Amino acid sequence: MIRLIQCVRRKPELSVDEFRRHWQNYQQAYKELAVATEARRFAVSFGLKIPYNASIQEMRGTLEPFDAILEVWWDSGAQLDGIEERPDIGQRIDDTRRMQAEFMDLEASSIFFASVETDQDLA
Repeated sequence: MIRLIQCVRRKPELSVDEFRRHWQNYQQAYKELAVATEARRFAVSFGLKIPYNASIQEMRGTLEPFDAILEVWWDSGAQLDGIEERPDIGQRIDDTRRMQAEFMDLEASSIFFASVETDQDLA
């Protein structure tokens, strides 16, 4: 299984509420892109501004949580071979890139593919 992971920080001039308004449109566009590419799973998480996170960051000297994380799963990387050449997919990718520039601090964010080595329910 392969996963696209996008860890996002908002532009500094945006409030959390403004960021989330932009994010709602982006999330919907990316979900539609995931469906069009026959993804298996789609998830969105938001970083929490809670005391425990602050104490972990201080103890370990880490950065603040990302504002949002988007994840898309596919069965294999072969599903993505040449995908950007498909006109319908290429246009959707271009649309999401334009949206990113509106509200994401791209230099402080990250996007990457990863292979899933272990995925277990522990409960």
